[in-house]
Amino acid sequence: MVAALSRQSTRSQGGHNPSGTSQQRGGNGTRRPLVAQQPRPLVPLLTRMQEQYQQIAMWQCSLTMIGVIVRDDVVLWPLQCAAIIERLASLRQQAQQAQNFYRTLNPYEMQRIAPEGTLLKLTWLDEQVTELLLLLGALRRTFQAEPSLSVELHLLARQQYPLMMTTFDDVTAQLAALIEKAQEVQAWTLQ
Repeated sequence: MVAALSRQSTRSQGGHNPSGTSQQRGGNGTRRPLVAQQPRPLVPLLTRMQEQYQQIAMWQCSLTMIGVIVRDDVVLWPLQCAAIIERLASLRQQAQQAQNFYRTLNPYEMQRIAPEGTLLKLTWLDEQVTELLLLLGALRRTFQAEPSLSVELHLLARQQYPLMMTTFDDVTAQLAALIEKAQEVQAWTLQ
């Protein structure tokens, strides 16, 4: 009985809040939401942005080596295609995670760092990697069955790969520029 009275008095004082949002009792006894809290400082955002950059930039060496194989090898063997597909699929997943990160920023953070150009480049990178994945998957399946088609697919991959690398370089540069911009905004707001 004491516990029931305690819960009832807590509710009547406004202490129980089933919705989980901050509320305050108004002058007429009704509950009203508190004023929105100040946006989070950019320091955690900077850390998250740096993580996104590092996750993408770490692919530079691997992609360069894949480019050498695609460009210089006369034939792409099925095992090479499988290994390249695996790495490009991982890169695509990282690009999609970065897209999701920047798309889900709160409006305040979105306004302050304006990542729209980076989102566009990340979308292009995703599309180009997807195209390469399709080409390499088809190349892997047609290797022995249709040699002439394999040669054509390899040539298409040779043409597409440098375009993807250019977009990759643009993405890493834009991600780094966003970090610099966020650092400048943070320094400006601390003054």
